[in-house]
Amino acid sequence: MAIFEALGDGDLSELSGLSDSDEDDDESTLSTGRKSDALVPGPSKKDLKSSRPAPRVCLRKQEKARPKHQPKKQRQNIQKRVAKPVDIEPDTDRSTTEEYADGEEVDKNADVVKTDRPKTFCKKKEQRWHQKQFRTSFSDTVWQGSVAAPSQVELPSPFEYFKRYIDTDMYDLAAEQTNLYSLRESGHNVSTTSTEIRQLFALHILIGVLKFPRLRMYWSDATRIPIIANTMSVNRFMKLRTNLHVVVEKPATDDRLWKVRPVIERVMKRCHELDVEENVCIDEQMVPFKGQLDIKQYMQNKPCKWGVKVFLLCGSSGLVYDGMVYQGKTNHLNEELVGTYGVTGAIVVQLSQRLASQVHHKLYADNYFTSLPVIRYFTAQGICYAGTVLQNRLMGCPLSAINKKERGAIEEIVTVEGDIVVTQWMNNRSVLMASNFVGKGSASQVRHWSKTQKDYIQVNRPEVIKLYNASMGGVDKMDFLIQLYRIFIRSRKWTLRVLFRFVTVAVNNSWLEYQRDADMLRVSKKKRHDLYSWTYNIAEAMCKAGLSVQQCKRGRPSHSGQIPAKKQKCDARPISDVRHDDTGHWPEIGDVQQRCKNPGCELRSKFYCVKCNVHLCIKQDTNCFTTFHTK
Repeated sequence: MAIFEALGDGDLSELSGLSDSDEDDDESTLSTGRKSDALVPGPSKKDLKSSRPAPRVCLRKQEKARPKHQPKKQRQNIQKRVAKPVDIEPDTDRSTTEEYADGEEVDKNADVVKTDRPKTFCKKKEQRWHQKQFRTSFSDTVWQGSVAAPSQVELPSPFEYFKRYIDTDMYDLAAEQTNLYSLRESGHNVSTTSTEIRQLFALHILIGVLKFPRLRMYWSDATRIPIIANTMSVNRFMKLRTNLHVVVEKPATDDRLWKVRPVIERVMKRCHELDVEENVCIDEQMVPFKGQLDIKQYMQNKPCKWGVKVFLLCGSSGLVYDGMVYQGKTNHLNEELVGTYGVTGAIVVQLSQRLASQVHHKLYADNYFTSLPVIRYFTAQGICYAGTVLQNRLMGCPLSAINKKERGAIEEIVTVEGDIVVTQWMNNRSVLMASNFVGKGSASQVRHWSKTQKDYIQVNRPEVIKLYNASMGGVDKMDFLIQLYRIFIRSRKWTLRVLFRFVTVAVNNSWLEYQRDADMLRVSKKKRHDLYSWTYNIAEAMCKAGLSVQQCKRGRPSHSGQIPAKKQKCDARPISDVRHDDTGHWPEIGDVQQRCKNPGCELRSKFYCVKCNVHLCIKQDTNCFTTFHTK
């Protein structure tokens, strides 16, 4: 009170009502604290509380604090209603530089950028397009290649075709490495031979044909299969399969398939020797396996979801011309191709090396492989390409909303250069196709089912869709043939799965090769082998060819008073590979006469061949036994 009395009324007015200019000075004074004698009322608690920034809301704590009975949908609605924090502090850790396409970093706060290089940021490239009729850049799209006709007038046997893929050298290698592995692991040598390994492969092929639910059923008394049980005992079969190896010592390489690499290379070597047909396609297939393997893949939309992925180059007939097993980063792809076309584009380019340039092969692939740079590469190589494509790979192609149009609508967009055409077709949904030789073309009509009209209707279809559907199913056909008589192995060893998958590919590819040769020689389809007889003949030849028959009776001799079982009537003749192998064919005399099985002979004889189990005449003037076994 004494201080206010000493001052006057005017002085009090000066303290109570300050001018606008003085307010600024006093605020700065309060902030700096230079005038300690000035008395200015400070901010109230309410003002301080309102000036504080809003507290940040922790969603995790709020989620923990919710009652347990609160449903998930209600919890998501609460999170949406949470207010965003106010006065967010700037992120000081974020870089203030921008990177240009040439790799140079520039400060964003700087007034002048000191650089002699162009200021182009890293943006996705765009392609200019026109909506006009497409005309291919190829002068002629007619295929200029050819497939050589077979040199022999008579087609070889199934076993001869199969030996072109897996020969005797592979069995020798497998026998040597299997003995080495068994000696190293258990200290006991299984002492197998090349012939026994060949029989092991044959039994696996037969198991794939017969498909019993349990392995030991092939040897059991109730369901015994003679060709399997007489070739090898079940214990010997399991022992050899457990120790089966093709390579034991790991080579100095990052190849993850080194354990089965010789088998893959041997099968692919024959595939590389085949003449490639006009229409080919590239697609992937899966080797089923769910065990421990670092290159194992999971594909949700495939029938076989787990396994080893294999990329194949196949013709429209299903013939395999080249292949590649997916290994992740160790795919052994050309780094230059990967940098130019990406991983999937590099796979297509590398598999297409089997195609001759400037011959106008027709290559088809799905949207996993298709891109504009890949199509331009094939244009330069003289290869016609067509495939489905993703919209984000079209570099800004101005596509219209074709989903709103009626079924059968077709739209065609061409690049400014005129080398690529994108065709959009509306069926049940929109379909995008990219090609360098055909677009809408000569559109045709196809009969499709309509759900709304509950009846079949005629739908317009572009030519590129017609060609794609006719030639894209080559890999699917090979996969279908494999599944018919697939070698099923219940094992944790991935090596057995992959090894016998390529053995099955060799069986099916040899059959398709035989079918192509039979078409060229105009062999009647009634006289051809179907896939079942083809597979069975190969397995039978692998079990018996080049071997002598060992007749040994197991167990105690039968009782003399026991009535022998009546033999079934059988007129089965041996296959050509067993009949003409010149090994183990000896005549014996039986108790019953049967008709001679030599073609053209109508006599009856008691003599029969021990190995072939057929009756043949042996007389002074006619020797059907020798004639029957002479090629």
